[in-house]
Amino acid sequence: GLSGCTQLQRLYLYANAIKVIENLNGLKRLEHLWLNENMINKIEGLSGAKRLKELNLASNQIRFIGTSLAENTELEVLNLADNKISSFQVSIAFYSKKQSHSK
Repeated sequence: GLSGCTQLQRLYLYANAIKVIENLNGLKRLEHLWLNENMINKIEGLSGAKRLKELNLASNQIRFIGTSLAENTELEVLNLADNKISSFQVSIAFYSKKQSHSK
């Protein structure tokens, strides 16, 4: 797995038929993650990636955006284009932090 890649900052896994995001919690320095063009239907397993700034999940099977990204407070770019999202719930903590930076 990738658990030993503790210095990894960028990971591009697009177009790989990936169904589940898993085993990425050890990547503490990860800043850019591209998982577009896969078969992911749920956003999970990213709480350990505290430094994540860019997340590309375009062209997947995602239907619901819950609070799973609430701990990714450094996130600046989130691409969810070409998914089947029917429900979107924004974490208040995430929104509050971004609002304070935009002033």
